[in-house]
Amino acid sequence: MELFGCEYRPFTARFDGNTWIEMLLDRSGRETQTAVDHLKFRFRTSKVNGLILYGDDSQNDYFSVELYRARLQVSLNLGTYPWATGKTDNVVVAGSLLDDEQWHDVSIIRTEKNLNISVDGVSIWRNLSAIFLHMDMNRKLYIGGVPSFSNKRSVTVMENFVGCIEEFNFNGVQVIRDTLRSKPGLIMSEAVWSEVDWLDALGYPPRDPILWWGPPTTTQQLNISGFEIGGTGVLGQNCLPPTADPSVITFPRIEQSLVYIKVERGGETSKLTFSLDFRTFNKGGVLFYHTVDNDKNFVAFEMETVYGHLQVEVLLPGVNYITYTMPNNDSAAPNGTFADGLWHSVDFEITTNLVRTLVDGREYIAQQTFLEPLHFQKIFYIGGGRPQRFSFQGCMRRISVNAQEVLWSKLDPESRSDEIINGSCHITDRCSPNPCKHEAPCTQNGATFFCDCTNTGYSGAVCHQSEFFTSCSEVGLFYGQMSPQLRVTIDLDGSGVLDPFTVLCDFTDQSTPETRIEHTDDGYILVDGFQAPGSYHRKLNYGRASRAALTELTRRAVYCEQSVAYRCWNAKLLAKPQGFGDGTELTWGWWVSRMGRPRYYWGGGVPGLKMCDCGVFDTCTGNSLTCNCDSDGSDAPPLVDTGLLTYKEDLPVWEVYLGDTGTLTDDKRSEYSIQELRCSGDLFFDNTVTFVKLDANLELPSIFAEYEFDMSFLFKTTIKDAVLMQNVGRKSGHFFELRIRSGIAFRFAFNVGNGLQVLEVTTAYWLNNNQWHVVRLERNRKESRLIIDTNPAKVLVEAQERSFLMFNFDQPLFVGTTQAFTDGYVGCLSNLLINGVVQDIRGIVERGEKTYGLRPGCQPKCDTKPCLNRGVCTEFYSHYFCECGLTPYRGFICGREVGGTFNNGPMVKIDLTHLRDNLGTLEEYITVGFKTKSKNGILMEMLGAGKTNYIIIRVNNNGGITIEFDVGFGRFEVTTNYIVDLANDQHHTVKAWRTNIGQVWHLQVDDYPEIVKDFSDILSETADTRLDKPQAIYLGRNESMPPNRGFDGCMYAAQWNNLFPIRMIFEDPKNPFVYVEPPNSVTENKCGFEEILPAPEPIEIRPPIPFPPNLTLIGRTEDLTQQRTIFGVVGSLLVLIMLALFIICCRNFTLKKGDYKTKEAKQGAGHVSTVDEALAAPDADLPDARTNKEWWL
Repeated sequence: MELFGCEYRPFTARFDGNTWIEMLLDRSGRETQTAVDHLKFRFRTSKVNGLILYGDDSQNDYFSVELYRARLQVSLNLGTYPWATGKTDNVVVAGSLLDDEQWHDVSIIRTEKNLNISVDGVSIWRNLSAIFLHMDMNRKLYIGGVPSFSNKRSVTVMENFVGCIEEFNFNGVQVIRDTLRSKPGLIMSEAVWSEVDWLDALGYPPRDPILWWGPPTTTQQLNISGFEIGGTGVLGQNCLPPTADPSVITFPRIEQSLVYIKVERGGETSKLTFSLDFRTFNKGGVLFYHTVDNDKNFVAFEMETVYGHLQVEVLLPGVNYITYTMPNNDSAAPNGTFADGLWHSVDFEITTNLVRTLVDGREYIAQQTFLEPLHFQKIFYIGGGRPQRFSFQGCMRRISVNAQEVLWSKLDPESRSDEIINGSCHITDRCSPNPCKHEAPCTQNGATFFCDCTNTGYSGAVCHQSEFFTSCSEVGLFYGQMSPQLRVTIDLDGSGVLDPFTVLCDFTDQSTPETRIEHTDDGYILVDGFQAPGSYHRKLNYGRASRAALTELTRRAVYCEQSVAYRCWNAKLLAKPQGFGDGTELTWGWWVSRMGRPRYYWGGGVPGLKMCDCGVFDTCTGNSLTCNCDSDGSDAPPLVDTGLLTYKEDLPVWEVYLGDTGTLTDDKRSEYSIQELRCSGDLFFDNTVTFVKLDANLELPSIFAEYEFDMSFLFKTTIKDAVLMQNVGRKSGHFFELRIRSGIAFRFAFNVGNGLQVLEVTTAYWLNNNQWHVVRLERNRKESRLIIDTNPAKVLVEAQERSFLMFNFDQPLFVGTTQAFTDGYVGCLSNLLINGVVQDIRGIVERGEKTYGLRPGCQPKCDTKPCLNRGVCTEFYSHYFCECGLTPYRGFICGREVGGTFNNGPMVKIDLTHLRDNLGTLEEYITVGFKTKSKNGILMEMLGAGKTNYIIIRVNNNGGITIEFDVGFGRFEVTTNYIVDLANDQHHTVKAWRTNIGQVWHLQVDDYPEIVKDFSDILSETADTRLDKPQAIYLGRNESMPPNRGFDGCMYAAQWNNLFPIRMIFEDPKNPFVYVEPPNSVTENKCGFEEILPAPEPIEIRPPIPFPPNLTLIGRTEDLTQQRTIFGVVGSLLVLIMLALFIICCRNFTLKKGDYKTKEAKQGAGHVSTVDEALAAPDADLPDARTNKEWWL
């Protein structure tokens, strides 16, 4: 085996706690101002605390890197000013267990307000809270420590770094290299380095006196970076490799009393002592256990499971039960726990009259007089052994029992568990970096971690999934009908970085809910005694709604407004101040937008014009051109300027500055009022796409997530089985799919190489009911969750015995179909959020990136009301169906008249006695269309129980329409009085209906005036107006009329309440309760109407799949020389074969053509004597076929 490469010769420095390096940035011209900082180094230490880097500035900038509790803590501030109100201090913690004497790589990159910290390849990103973008430094920059910790802002530790650092690179400056070159006096004298020249020892080439660009060897000159280097102490140059501690042992996992070390000490003693160091992240576990008198009495030292405090239990003969608990006195340890991953020392002793414990130098003593002599046996258990108690999980070292060190090599193999590891500490900090999102605290045991999501507003195993809706529009889907106003908490970006906040949702307009964000300054606020322009200042507090959240809210809204009002008593608002300041003040008062920009207009005004509402419309009082309050007082105070601020980019009002209110003793003052911010419309909720083709789809970037993935969206559909989303990885074999199943189940399935994992939620209602449904799903290191609407979450726990496998996809995320364009989804999809990022699916369609089978917005086909004549539209999104059963029409869109031809007076009777609900009617709605030349016949008759219980609509002998009825209070008629003869062979439609409990009749034909006949004046309160128990409906004539008095013409669109008599005549199969006399005498006819058909939809053709523009074919791996040889041989054989075939063909042709052609006589003609016989003689090769001869005489 050969190894190629370069020898690694790093620049290393060893710090002893009293040594540090200084970059002298306080010298003239050496101060720095950077927008980008990059710090990179490696370190190794056994200490838990130590300052690695510190630098600051006279303008409150600072930058510090320190090792705190074995973690890397970075603190920085980009500067501030005295009146700043926002937070500018930033503290970020990364890494863990960094005191293990191993090399750790650190990289810290700041780009303006973005910070990335990487420790051993694990990165943490943070957005800094800062006012400025640059870091200024004009004082000394310390590496490895500081001479004094006083006045060092943000420094937590009070110890300098002890350990080794190599390749310390700060903004391109190799600090250790330049220190070794420019300050040789700082270097510790070591034999290994003294044998060679120090330039060669540091890896530099031999110095050329002409071409050498580096510094001279004198210590007074600058190094090659251009910065002057200083320092204090003695800096070591080599860092010896760490030596393994044979006393360290690791208890890898928890088992009930099974994993332990059994130690034997010879003979019984009257004194028990033990000592050890331990470190763990797991609360609970037995550290030391000893039994006395056959397990009846014992001494136990363990960690309790609630807070991780240490606990001593002693039960010995003749002694009362002794127990006490000891918390960790380190103020940085949460809840005083010892399960913080740091080393802790324990010394324990029991003698005749006391129980003494020393933990991290703190002593605990329990005085006790033992009535009986103490006799401790020789068996002791370390790390477990106590029945019904869990073993200790973590690391121990320097274990000693009764003043004798416990050596792993000298232990009996049968007295120690095979799972225990000797020589190194193998514990993992599962809470670093914090896997819990949204600043939720993390706890852990030896197997896993836990997140406390209390009061975070998020749920799930890692507090990643928001518990709130994304907008008032989404709230309205579930609770909009409960109350016209609801105070709720919304989370605009779901699992994103924006915090949830409280709003007031107004559902007065169900189609456009309004969102209101209130602040703490309610009503009018008095301003008095602030004369200078802008001397009064107040910042509005919108609760938990941050500037970023309000920016997102107004960006999504269609319209926003905020009402403002200003009442003044001789105090101006937008007039230009005179005699104040340096003359640069534009107005007496102004307000600041959410983006921090001053705005010099008031309610009703517009940006750029220093005016109020009255100034825009030229209606201000007095001589003012800007505001009422800017007039010279021609009207009696108070004057008022009110209006709405509607420019979304400025809203809401963030700060208010006012002036010109005099002193507290004069008559100048003002009051102002800022109302809540109101926004309506929701572009995010309207970010919707409709799928109208089963093979239509959207393609989004493939799913990417490191450790947490979440998605939420809304859908509305009528399809029972469909794939909403699918993503695959062709190389990795990973798979992701969301599917609707059977109309009542929603499935989330994925495969990351460990088999198909499925989560399915079955609902008690239909998911394809054409209503909006909310889907939320999440996958993280601990579990996968699926939530549909408000149903309980379906949870799939990730296996903890294997590492977490992330999604690895190389294909786009297909939305609407599978990758093969099958199992298509039709319906609406909205509010798609992936990892807190809004997916602009509507924009993709509107910009024309994808259009096949897609429509922007939610556009169900039934929303265009395609069904005519009150037909019911059934939505399928890819098509629609018109249910015409409750109309007197037929056809694809209920646009075909169903009529019947009545010739020679036929009669139609529809028997209603079989109906269950024939209880009678007080009010009816009757309509019928007709076309006739005859002035007689019944259009429709409803016959009730009894001979005097009927309603008849007929054509009278004047060519009009008469309603003849008797429903219990006598026989009456209602007749049209039109001058038009309706029996004119034209189409007419009759509408008749009763109101007011059957006391008022209404009759109208076509668009002629409505005829109203009120019978209430002649009826008593108890009069019978009910048509009792309808028995039958007659068309054309009834049974008492002769055929010649029946209706003769065409009748259509007949309806009596919810019955459609003419449709019933032509039902298939034939209705047994419909009788026609004579049979089949009424034929179906459209009565001259043409059927109305829908306009044809444009034909859409799926565009062809584009060929990859940069497709590179994979080259063949065979040897080209071998290929050419084979091709040459085969080609030569083919040529030879073709040549041989050509020769054979030519030879055959020559043989057949050996006899040449001639004019000589045929073979049979040579033996005849005359010419005639020669011509008649046949060829000898042919049969004799002579013809008969004819002779002339």
